[in-house]
Amino acid sequence: MGTFTENSATGTDQGRNETKGLKLGFANSITMLVAAFLGLFASTELVLSELKILSDPGASLGCDVNPLIGCSSSLLTKQAHLLGPPNALFGIMAFAALAAFAVVLVSGGKLPLWIWWAMGVGAVVGVLYVVFFLSQSLSFFRTLCPYCMVVWAATLAVFVLVWGNLIAQGALGKAPKALGKVLLRYSGLVILGVYLVFVFVIIVALPDKIATLF
Repeated sequence: MGTFTENSATGTDQGRNETKGLKLGFANSITMLVAAFLGLFASTELVLSELKILSDPGASLGCDVNPLIGCSSSLLTKQAHLLGPPNALFGIMAFAALAAFAVVLVSGGKLPLWIWWAMGVGAVVGVLYVVFFLSQSLSFFRTLCPYCMVVWAATLAVFVLVWGNLIAQGALGKAPKALGKVLLRYSGLVILGVYLVFVFVIIVALPDKIATLF
């Protein structure tokens, strides 16, 4: 993943940003759009996989690859239905909305500040879910759902981009604006770094399962 350009919005304070809206650099907007579509695809596949296993409990799922990579063990659990319906249904709605917002940004448009804040709150909730489900995957299921991992990757990328933009525009005050600009300018490296941390955690937590692949 390459290094991306920083946000190009020109508002000088929060009031002007709220009136004019915030933009995002083209490369970062493309990254957000790709993340949204990947998250939407993976969430849809999770719902379809659950419907398949509900209609045929003995069905063979394409996401069950080996002892380490598989999704059937977690699809019908309470962890996958935190609010009752499948978590992936909420993922479909969230990523569909995100894709629409990303299309606006890719075309050079701006989004009102309240939408950025909504995405920021959603990204925080999403990251909390990622941490929770990763912990469950490592300690309880002892497997990694491939579609879930795509959702995790998309969520983490969106978190970096959305909060990098909010911070760079002074939404959290003037002091950390430089940090936000750095996050946007080097978003590719930041996102890759976050992914590597997750890979390290997985290697440390599941050495026995990883060993079965060799």
